[in-house]
Amino acid sequence: LRKYAGRWYQTHIIENPYQPVTRCVHSNYDYSESDYGFKVTTAGFNPSDEYLKLDFSVYPTKEFPAAHMLIDAPSVFASPYEVIETDYDTYSCVYSCVTTDKYKSEFGFVFSRTPQTSGPAAEKCAAV
Repeated sequence: LRKYAGRWYQTHIIENPYQPVTRCVHSNYDYSESDYGFKVTTAGFNPSDEYLKLDFSVYPTKEFPAAHMLIDAPSVFASPYEVIETDYDTYSCVYSCVTTDKYKSEFGFVFSRTPQTSGPAAEKCAAV
């Protein structure tokens, strides 16, 4: 998990009406040994061009491999955060799906260590 720590830039996303920041999105994943997970600060602009910062946690569960984590954020119930592909140095492909009796929402994210929207991150995740 420690190798996943650091700065990630969101370069692509499956349309997500629940994500408050939509442009110039970047996140810092700070690994916490004691919490066995990450303290995450995400920042970017919302559709009204306001700059927002959000703090939340991402952590693995005992029931699944470390790549299958949960997001714990204010005013949102814990949601899956599955790293389906990463090389830790250039790209990360993340998938999340929440389903209840009356609700289903799927999210896909492409993260890169650089803010460029083309290159290995988009290519690798498109292939997954």
